[in-house]
Amino acid sequence: MTLPVLLALVVGGIAGIAAILHLMGLTTPYRFSNGHDAISAWEREVPERPATGFHLSSDSRASLVTFEGGVGIVWSFGGDTVARLLGDTPPQKTQNGLRFDFPDFGSSALKVRLKETDLDIWMKALEAQ
Repeated sequence: MTLPVLLALVVGGIAGIAAILHLMGLTTPYRFSNGHDAISAWEREVPERPATGFHLSSDSRASLVTFEGGVGIVWSFGGDTVARLLGDTPPQKTQNGLRFDFPDFGSSALKVRLKETDLDIWMKALEAQ
């Protein structure tokens, strides 16, 4: 088999697999169906700080989680979730919600979409901690 034919088969096969996965709905970002999903995701990532409350984002892709003595956030990252403790750095308000910047090198900024009512709830929860 010649190299161009082999290359076409490999590229076509990878593109075909990607198309099938997308059509099956396996490429959609994870969404929390309720607060219990968010708490489960939080406690899977940060088991030493059990959740005492939660506030889902407007698009159900993130949740603010409260625990004894602090607050954290859990959000979808592709088909899985990621959780972080929130430190002293307050989030920045954006046009569509909040932007969280994390101090660790491996984390990029997180933009959470929030309606105006949800934004007020999140800001009050953040200020309470």
